[in-house]
Amino acid sequence: MIGRLTGALPLDLACPMGAILEMPSEVRAAHFSRELDRFVIEALRAVKRQGGQQAFNRTARDLLISVCAILAYEQGTDAVAGMFDLIEHVLADD
Repeated sequence: MIGRLTGALPLDLACPMGAILEMPSEVRAAHFSRELDRFVIEALRAVKRQGGQQAFNRTARDLLISVCAILAYEQGTDAVAGMFDLIEHVLADD
């Protein structure tokens, strides 16, 4: 359903699942990371188009909270602080 709303496909159909599973784990992780990035970007754009700026802001905030929560659970709160430092660094480069 989300794929229909965003026009995005859940997987790159040009790369069959068997080929993905045969990739080294680092390559496979990078592939899925890129796919996840594209999906999230397209989903947020769809939210903004369909629900406006307030819906976009709320959805982006909820997404960041979810990412911070899983990061803190898996790696501790220092990892969250490190992520915020990285974000500040990336934004400062603009």
